[in-house]
Amino acid sequence: MTNKQIVIVGANAAGVSAALKLRRLDDFAEIILLEQAEVISTANDALTDTLREDIPFASMQQYQPIQLNRLYGVDVRVGHRVLRINRSEQRVQVEKIKSGEIFEIAYDRLILATGVKVDVSCLPQGSHLPHVFYWDHIHAVEDWRAFKQQNKVNRVAILGSGKEAIELAFYMNNLGTKVILLTREAQLLPEFSKDFLSILGKELYDARIEVKLNAQVKEITDQALLLESGEVISQEAVFIIPELVPNAELAEASGLAITAAGAIRVDEHYQTSDAYIYAAGAIAEELDALTMEPVLRMSPGFAQKQGRKVAAAILGQDVQPLNSWPVTLVQVNEAKLGQVGYEAKTLDQTDYRYDSIYIIPHDRAWFMPTAQPLHINLYFEKGTGRLFGGQLFGRGQIERRLDVLATLIQQGATVNDLADMEFSFNAQTTAPKDPLNTAGLVALNRLEEAYRQVPVHDVRSLFEAGANFIDVREVEEYELGHIKGAVNIPMSQYRERMDELAKTETYYIYCRSGHRSYNVVKALQQRGFRVYNVAGSFLGICIYEYVTDQMTGREPIVTAYNFT
Repeated sequence: MTNKQIVIVGANAAGVSAALKLRRLDDFAEIILLEQAEVISTANDALTDTLREDIPFASMQQYQPIQLNRLYGVDVRVGHRVLRINRSEQRVQVEKIKSGEIFEIAYDRLILATGVKVDVSCLPQGSHLPHVFYWDHIHAVEDWRAFKQQNKVNRVAILGSGKEAIELAFYMNNLGTKVILLTREAQLLPEFSKDFLSILGKELYDARIEVKLNAQVKEITDQALLLESGEVISQEAVFIIPELVPNAELAEASGLAITAAGAIRVDEHYQTSDAYIYAAGAIAEELDALTMEPVLRMSPGFAQKQGRKVAAAILGQDVQPLNSWPVTLVQVNEAKLGQVGYEAKTLDQTDYRYDSIYIIPHDRAWFMPTAQPLHINLYFEKGTGRLFGGQLFGRGQIERRLDVLATLIQQGATVNDLADMEFSFNAQTTAPKDPLNTAGLVALNRLEEAYRQVPVHDVRSLFEAGANFIDVREVEEYELGHIKGAVNIPMSQYRERMDELAKTETYYIYCRSGHRSYNVVKALQQRGFRVYNVAGSFLGICIYEYVTDQMTGREPIVTAYNFT
């Protein structure tokens, strides 16, 4: 389509990506990009990173309007609000915000990329106060910097449960600020499994960051938070990571089809219920790759990909929908917590039969002095071994391994593919058999039902029921801490001490991280014993139990915790 006028509403990830792709495909099209704010293409999804690195305001914008005009011939108009869409005449009514002037622009094709807005129904009273910062736009960074210069802040409250809330909490804590993190949810990072989040819980507890779950903030005052429970929490500044919803009011007012989630309904070519109007970004639903149900993905990377596909579709190219998988990466001080695909809560809502494994190998060659534990949790389909998801925590190459898992999952790979995956080797960053290879092999053993296991969250109930635990670590390790009542039969001695076991009993075997216990389980199984490997073993048990023990004062099931 040449010499046509294409109007784009919204100039962040999806809108700018669509404009640039359109220009590359058609140098003759007239492209008008309308944005009601005064800035475009902003780093709204990395605010804590910009604060941590002291990045200046101008650098938080990937493009300036004048750049897009001079380099790409895109007519960018900031400070312009679209008031309504006249679908019958293919025109948009626009207000120039500063002057109040209202005029119309004709379009041959219209792209809606208006992104998200704050769900004001979730905000407490007092959210307008000057010491309250909405952590959803780069202006918040500048506002906080100005506030901090004028005020001494020793205690902050952060309202939220996701990535930005956690990263901001650790950043503020590292500055010496007392931090309390509150969420209305029953857990932080709802996309992670509760078991795996016990690792994050320990990191938060050790950092002395207070966490309140199921906390309904009723009102914010000058110096306190008032909770629905009646509790009063003192604070000197409040950060709200607001709940975001699709900003689809313009589309809804124009009579376009809207989904149950409040997004714009689009087809596989990102076309709305109006053949001349398209939508991209957080206002357009995409199909979930596992369930094939509509889902919203509020990530800038995903929005950029959608923007490119919309542009290609408008110009007649054949496009394939993204069929998305969720991916999350959270900075936790010097460590990172990552997730791709799905875990138990989501899989339980499907008809898939699945299994999982949890291992804690070293993140690099075991002989390197910098080697650290790497927590890996995999989910896969029973029978086929198809990978469904993975969770990782560690201080090493988390991003690299998360990307490997994401690639394999998107390609429909299996645990066998993961076990055979070839990795580059450098002793400082990995091992000859990468930890993901190990995870694949362990999952393959589970797939073949080569052994039985129990998760760490079942250990306490087994302990309270009087289960038989066998610790196969060496004596000196056992003496540093073990499950109360566990019998120590080191791996180096079990062949000589089998007469201490009865085939009429059930035994739960653990070591430090699961490797030695797995080998003992395999050997005992072959001799007719009924044995289970404890996934995560003693390190996993300690991490899972520790924070709840400390917070509630309950009796520990271990003689001493050991996290190394």
